[in-house]
Amino acid sequence: LPPQPPAAALAHHFRLPGYFTQPQLSQLAGREVAFDHLWLLRHYDRPELPATSRAQWLDFHTFLPDDILAKVDRASMAAGVEVRVPFLDQRLLNHWFLWPPEQLYQQQERKALLKRALAERLPASLLTARKKGFGFPLEQWQRPIRAFATPLLQHGALLEFGYACPSGMAAALGQFDIHHLWLLLMAELWLRRYLRGEALDPLVARHLPPAAAP
Repeated sequence: LPPQPPAAALAHHFRLPGYFTQPQLSQLAGREVAFDHLWLLRHYDRPELPATSRAQWLDFHTFLPDDILAKVDRASMAAGVEVRVPFLDQRLLNHWFLWPPEQLYQQQERKALLKRALAERLPASLLTARKKGFGFPLEQWQRPIRAFATPLLQHGALLEFGYACPSGMAAALGQFDIHHLWLLLMAELWLRRYLRGEALDPLVARHLPPAAAP
């Protein structure tokens, strides 16, 4: 997607598929909010592809660049680690993406060809291990996160810039799960940093003491 001014970028954050539903946004804003919840998927959709390839094509153009790869890149740079993604090499993708799905997913086994190619080089325990993501334990940390987020959201920039109304935010704080609350908190901190020009370090130190534990 092309670069956007700050206010438009935040509006984009609220309209990404899978983030907030239309009823949730309408409740937050205190008015009817109309938008096409699937606009991003429709933009990149390739209905002529087989179902599996179609889903992968959408992943290549949405989830990978806007989520997984972006987070890995930023987290690795923060730790001074250089990350490579060899399976996203253009030559490999150009060749592999044209293969029929039934050859790639033999007996519905994911990464079947890759596992067979590496069977003599890697231990079986690694090849059969469950997939592990890079998420952090929001559920376990939700108490300090809610304690940190509540005062910021009750009197914050989301209300100031019209993305929420006081009654809608109060309802959201009582009803939204920790995943949606985290998205609201990130939007709030983003607004404070980039539209208000507010320093976040003193804010975090004031509202989240170092002794706070999950």
